[in-house]
Amino acid sequence: MPTKVAQRTAELPGDPDEGLAVKKSLQARLLRQRKAVAAGARGVALDEVPWEDFYDSLLARQREKEPRETLDSVRQRLVKPTRSN
Repeated sequence: MPTKVAQRTAELPGDPDEGLAVKKSLQARLLRQRKAVAAGARGVALDEVPWEDFYDSLLARQREKEPRETLDSVRQRLVKPTRSN
């Protein structure tokens, strides 16, 4: 069995990101994190990450170029005029 696993592992393709450039901002962040960890800093455990906040901020970034409407304009569009008899 171990030889089959080793054979299958050898057949896997290489790193799909190999040869791609790393943005300077990401590189700087990774270096800061490496120094912080070397100095003893630890991050937040995955089960303590506020995923809802993370998702909300990600969604907000994705939608930041969408057109904006005021609350009043949305209300006017949604509230239908009533008929007075």
